[in-house]
Amino acid sequence: MLDFNAEKHYRFSRLLVEQGWTFRRETVNDRDAADRLVSDSIGPSAVGPDQEGIVAVAPNGRIGGVIRYQALYFPKGVRVFLRAVAVVGEYRRQGIATVLINLFGTVLRAHGNPVAIGNCEQRMRLLYEDCGYRVLPPGMPFVDPVLGVLYCSDQKFDCWFANV
Repeated sequence: MLDFNAEKHYRFSRLLVEQGWTFRRETVNDRDAADRLVSDSIGPSAVGPDQEGIVAVAPNGRIGGVIRYQALYFPKGVRVFLRAVAVVGEYRRQGIATVLINLFGTVLRAHGNPVAIGNCEQRMRLLYEDCGYRVLPPGMPFVDPVLGVLYCSDQKFDCWFANV
């Protein structure tokens, strides 16, 4: 179960909603804009056809942020991989990523609260820690009873994080 700062999450979400932001599950109509945002922010390899998402829609109606995830089912259990969190440059540092990551908790509950796993850059460590995730030091493998030992093969996204 995620242990995050509920007050911070509430404060950010309340302020953003008061400013006209909306947060919703990504729809087919959002897909192209969300794909572009993820590709521009993280790289084209972060975009996948089997991913689902939650989008943050700015007051002007444009997608200002997105979180992408993918649930995978294994014989020993479910794992949900957080594939991407991206926010348009002009909207960064306003709490949008924090709200999206914490809304991701509703996805986990819908899947029976499985382990959520992802990779991040070292500079993003505090964001995930503030949202209740355990972030491993760069290069340290993630050991999971369902998946075994996972290594970060990406030089840029060299830290594992998980909700365990």
